[in-house]
Amino acid sequence: MTQDSQPNERDDFVRYLRQMLFLPYLWGGQMPSEGFDCSGMVTSGFRRIGKLEENQDKNADALFQSMKTQVIQRSAAKAGCLAFWFNQENRAVHVATFIDRHSIIHASGGGSSTLTIEDAMQKDAFIKIRYFDKFATYRKDRFNQKYKIVDPFLNTDTPGDPS
Repeated sequence: MTQDSQPNERDDFVRYLRQMLFLPYLWGGQMPSEGFDCSGMVTSGFRRIGKLEENQDKNADALFQSMKTQVIQRSAAKAGCLAFWFNQENRAVHVATFIDRHSIIHASGGGSSTLTIEDAMQKDAFIKIRYFDKFATYRKDRFNQKYKIVDPFLNTDTPGDPS
């Protein structure tokens, strides 16, 4: 049996992340007042809706490891689902959130050398919305990275990776 956990959590999570649009990307950023990196934005949203404790922070790979039993097919993606991209060592190195079936919101454009707001401005690094399929193709072509999608709001009695 598969079902959503508390439908309003999903909407609240996506609504909160959309409020972060255009904030600067900052490597290691975890707060709206300073900016976010990709996982900082997602964990901030999870803290906001009570899915993580206030003192918990996870990088992209730790987030994926905690949700790897909730992998879904691309065709099942919807608002609130997370897309993770993996490096050659099979570690999740980037995470984005679906805001609908076709679009994602994520903090990107900077990388580990983006440590100040000035760095973010110079690199055009900020929280943005993109078409998922176009961005997935870009990551594959530029970095040879594959993705997996998870639904963190899914309750499953029989966890497993359908891919």
